[in-house]
Amino acid sequence: MGKQAIPVQVLAIIGLATACGAVHSLFEPIRVDRQSRGFTLPGDPGDQTDADPADPSAPEPSPEQASTEADTVEDAADPVDPQVADQAGDGKIPLEIAAQLHERAMMGEPIWFLDARLRDDFDEGHIAGALFMAHTHVSSGEGLDELMSFSPPEANDLIVIYCTGGDCQASEDTAILLEAAGYANIAIMAAGFDEWAAAGLPTEGP
Repeated sequence: MGKQAIPVQVLAIIGLATACGAVHSLFEPIRVDRQSRGFTLPGDPGDQTDADPADPSAPEPSPEQASTEADTVEDAADPVDPQVADQAGDGKIPLEIAAQLHERAMMGEPIWFLDARLRDDFDEGHIAGALFMAHTHVSSGEGLDELMSFSPPEANDLIVIYCTGGDCQASEDTAILLEAAGYANIAIMAAGFDEWAAAGLPTEGP
């Protein structure tokens, strides 16, 4: 009898510890670091690693043609350099880079802005076109289903997450959950929504 009761007791202890840990996390949240702290831009030629190599039988361009092609590539270069985008540290992007990405998103590029703040804060005002995506909304499955409906993980669209800025952990929490769901191309805006609005950048809401 005593040996049979041990597993039940162990399970009871584990359950009690889990419950206590959940309550404790309301006051002292357990932090988990994100795996990825970089991002790639949609349509970035540098990301197309499976492109076919040049035809070795093709004639080499003349110096004039090579110069013209180089100028064309330079003119078409993306204004957002992912190598310098991480200016805010800790895998986050500054306000000016986020604004450039938002402009591209508004032009129809596969870049999505997610608001990780509370629902009331989102309803009071948010970045134009942003989706409500607090970590509780993601963990419930509702937010993840919404995001997957137009941007599945395999699409590798760029996702920009923001909250109130500063020491706000909400963006990181949402990013961690999205990474667990298969999303890897994530950028976090270091500035908060108030800084965005104060800069006169596009917003929606009352």
